[in-house]
Amino acid sequence: MTVVREIERTYELSAGDVVPSLVGGAVLDVGPTVTRSLVTAYLDTADLALARHGVSLRRRLGGDDDGWHLKVPVATDTRTELQRPPGRSRRVPAAMARLVTGLTAGAPLVPVADLRTTRTTMHLLGADGVVLAVVCDDTVVVDLPGDEPPEGWRELEVELVDGDLAVLDEVEATLARAGVARSTASSKIRRALGLDGDPAGPTSGLRRRSAGAHLHTYLSEHRDALVAADLAHRVAGASVHDLRVASRRLRAALTVYRPLLEDSRARHLQAELRWIGQELSDLRDVEVSRASVADALDSEADDLATGPARGLAREHLDLAEERARRRARLALDSTRYTALLAGLAALLDEPPWTGRASRRARDELPRLCRKPRRRLRRAVRDAEGLPLGTEHEAALHHVRKSAKRLRYALEVLVAAEPGVRRVARRCRTLQTVLGDHLDARRAARWLRHLGHAGGTDAAFVLGRLHARHEVDATAYEPGYRRAARRLLTDRRLTRL
Repeated sequence: MTVVREIERTYELSAGDVVPSLVGGAVLDVGPTVTRSLVTAYLDTADLALARHGVSLRRRLGGDDDGWHLKVPVATDTRTELQRPPGRSRRVPAAMARLVTGLTAGAPLVPVADLRTTRTTMHLLGADGVVLAVVCDDTVVVDLPGDEPPEGWRELEVELVDGDLAVLDEVEATLARAGVARSTASSKIRRALGLDGDPAGPTSGLRRRSAGAHLHTYLSEHRDALVAADLAHRVAGASVHDLRVASRRLRAALTVYRPLLEDSRARHLQAELRWIGQELSDLRDVEVSRASVADALDSEADDLATGPARGLAREHLDLAEERARRRARLALDSTRYTALLAGLAALLDEPPWTGRASRRARDELPRLCRKPRRRLRRAVRDAEGLPLGTEHEAALHHVRKSAKRLRYALEVLVAAEPGVRRVARRCRTLQTVLGDHLDARRAARWLRHLGHAGGTDAAFVLGRLHARHEVDATAYEPGYRRAARRLLTDRRLTRL
């Protein structure tokens, strides 16, 4: 597949509107116009999961870019577009279908709309004939499945080619002076399906101030974050960090607030979220270790001396990453993972509430936060006095996990009790202090491993770095004790 970055803006036009001259500023001339007919078939799940997340999957014929296109929003006016040739089949290529697994949860992709577009294109030219942008004047006719009569509209797209954002701003100013306004539609397919302005996501079925409604909002938000992180990882090669964080947040919320939900379903999803987190953990560990080892080597002043060590580190970390990436890919492409996504969607569509879910959030949620609070206190107490070593490190890891669970539980509560936001921030501080320490310990283990595997030159440098890490092993302690004390003595936490 070909990957391109698309930066464009869309404007409303009526049937009789005349596009004004766009020459001015960086635009020195306009190339000749070319008119073509495009036929575009859009595919989605039956419940329009792609379109609801701003993603479009289509097969287009008739233009310069015939083929399959997957468009994923990146930022305002910006999308990543993946393209591949159209082929003979209207069936979605397996590689493209796999990229949107997080959105589809394994549901089939079916035709949802056909768009017939009459497109008149012109190029905006700068110095030396450089194409700064392309302008497309589109008249669109929409055919939806069923007996609904075709609908249509006219719009103007301005897409950057070799220009910068200033070109788009200049064109927009020219259009505004002519009375042409930005379109309120986020994409052609969302406009065709009537999704713009549509309320997002399922509802809890409970009163807005109930405990269940607060939990539902949180679970919905982080299910969407999980889906977005999945898409970013598959399409753009983003780190699995955001995937793991979203799964942890979901698991923590289901664990702490399980009394609000039918027990067996909540427990099953907890277990599956724990599983996917574990399957991604090796890859995340390698990502963190690579950065830590690189920082350690960068701290050495003599680049010639660190050369062999860098090469050795790169070789071993590449092998570890390849194994970890394979494990992650198998998990994310498995039917078990798609079943997890479908289970989360089903839970949000029809939550299996217990009677406690309808109680007031300000009364019920703090009661359920007491258990993770006690868990954290015990974890801090159990870690005290342990000598440095494997047992001590495991105890600190448990403190960190306990701080995370309490922090994520408080995030559900914060909408009802804004004052606990400070407590959640203190949980994060404790989590960060311990995370930095444990990451450094992991890097030290890598340095030791590499030192044993390398030749004399590499071993000398790596051994020196390992020794430095060992000396610094207790540097975390004052920050840890201060963060733990501030958190555990916070009056808002003790009043829960």
